[in-house]
Amino acid sequence: MTAPPTSERGSATAFLAVFMVAFVALGGLVIDGGFALAAQRRAINEAQAAARAGAGALGLSQFRTAGEFAVDPSAAQDAVADYLAGTGHAGTVRVDGGVVEVTVSFRQPVAALRVLGIDRLAVKGVGRARQARGVVEEDR
Repeated sequence: MTAPPTSERGSATAFLAVFMVAFVALGGLVIDGGFALAAQRRAINEAQAAARAGAGALGLSQFRTAGEFAVDPSAAQDAVADYLAGTGHAGTVRVDGGVVEVTVSFRQPVAALRVLGIDRLAVKGVGRARQARGVVEEDR
């Protein structure tokens, strides 16, 4: 009887090939994950700034007749749309009383994950702002 062959020739190549694919995928997750986090921060910043722009839209007729500071919903939506037009991203606006809430969403292109068939990642940011008057004597 002859002994079975015990050669392990080529096993290191298969091992290396499998781990290289895993390392490339992990690197893609790290690189594109960082890009996605930065894009989400940008979406949040844009949403917060747009909400502040919307909260600054006073309802002048209500202020002149009743002396109340209130957000004009249509003017707030116009102010948010104007701000977001400069960023190139779309968003939705919700005005509830004196609070303006803006949601910005877009798709961030990826670099390394294209190898796995992923072209873009969805990113969303929400910002809220309310209208506030200046400092009054009691606040000091």
